[in-house]
Amino acid sequence: MLSPGYHKLKNAAMENGSLGCGISGSGPSVFALMRGEKAAAKVKTAMTQAYQDTGINFNAYSSKIATEEVKIIS
Repeated sequence: MLSPGYHKLKNAAMENGSLGCGISGSGPSVFALMRGEKAAAKVKTAMTQAYQDTGINFNAYSSKIATEEVKIIS
């Protein structure tokens, strides 16, 4: 698997209020969707704690989903 520990991360996310969790493309990026900044912080903390014992270097980020449509700039 290209995202070692994915199932552990997904369980941590879902048990802490995530609406869903998945792998971006073929990995190794993992994402979770939440409603609101408070929920995002809780899930980010849970996923970080779940992954720390893997021995793999990682970064955790949270961001908002873009609400505007795609625009072509030429």
